[in-house]
Amino acid sequence: MAYTSSVALGNVGNFISEMKRDNYVIMGTRNSKPVLLLDNRTSLINKWSDMYRTVLRPKQMVGRFRFSKKEDRTNWQELITPHQDIYWGGETAGAILTGHLVPEIYTIYSNTDRFELMKNLRLIPDASGEVEILRPFWNESTITDTNNTVPPILAYAELISSLDSRNREIAARIKEKYVG
Repeated sequence: MAYTSSVALGNVGNFISEMKRDNYVIMGTRNSKPVLLLDNRTSLINKWSDMYRTVLRPKQMVGRFRFSKKEDRTNWQELITPHQDIYWGGETAGAILTGHLVPEIYTIYSNTDRFELMKNLRLIPDASGEVEILRPFWNESTITDTNNTVPPILAYAELISSLDSRNREIAARIKEKYVG
């Protein structure tokens, strides 16, 4: 659990205690052995989404940028190749995962040096730009697909907290197809 979530091993016990206290996990049995079972999944996903937007996301922000070329807004998917240390989030992940969204904000998660990203993706710093770069907080080796998106639950969390109704609609599609 610590490895998958990239948290310190010492925090796992506290996390499980909080989950039990808030009734998100219950004790059960599997093959006559005691196990923890997830309960109130929808409520937990909603709480995590709210907490992500208000607590964790601001800490991950590297900065805002704009594309130096207008055509990069149209060809944004061609800017990165599979297996790079770059993951699309937010509206861009929603577009990839559902095929039903044209992004207005292009969200990138990467541990790559900011200046290298600016050079490779042809970005210019701009506080009100359409491109936002954040640092990943999950264990990247747990991502098994090759579509260069963040985990679907993260894309859901970013889109459901949007004030834009089209983003909320895409969030619902992602939840139904990927999150459950």
